[in-house]
Amino acid sequence: MATKININGTFEDCENSLNAFQSAVGGYIEAVRLNSGWIMYVNDEGRLKNLPENDFATLIAGQSICGNVVLLTTKETKRSK
Repeated sequence: MATKININGTFEDCENSLNAFQSAVGGYIEAVRLNSGWIMYVNDEGRLKNLPENDFATLIAGQSICGNVVLLTTKETKRSK
């Protein structure tokens, strides 16, 4: 199970599927690879749509992240292939 990180700082379980990821972020996804080997899926037009900054996701990624995101650990990434 992946983890959705909402812009309000809350967390939710998220199914490991493309449709679930797109629904969670509100559009097409873009992968942000983190130094830990984890992957964060973000809305690929988050900045263009002026989505609010996700403070927790920004802290994890080390760069500005807008909108809700889905976070997959290394183990979950292997399961989603």
